[in-house]
Amino acid sequence: MQYENLSAFYDRLTDDQPYDLWLDLIQQTLQQQKVSRVLDIGCGTGTLTQHFTQFADEVMGMDLSVEMLVLAKQKSSQVQWIEGDMSDFNLNTDFDLITILCDSLNYLADET
Repeated sequence: MQYENLSAFYDRLTDDQPYDLWLDLIQQTLQQQKVSRVLDIGCGTGTLTQHFTQFADEVMGMDLSVEMLVLAKQKSSQVQWIEGDMSDFNLNTDFDLITILCDSLNYLADET
């Protein structure tokens, strides 16, 4: 799916998603651990990614859509926003937590 034309409306279209529940689940899971680096793959407009700065020292959000990342950058300057394809990337670094939230995982379907 192409998000170039959808990016301006994406937040309104996904406003009914249980973002608070997902964020609570992640925070509860990580309460006993120190998390320094987080990568959120398929971050979209950064609605969840921006909150990861509350419990991580370094947060990166990656998305294929430049238009989505433009909106994400408006939400947080504390996140390093990266344009990239989640099916083929190498950031040459390690992460304590990697997330693929919402429906992003569905885009990794095997095409063979």
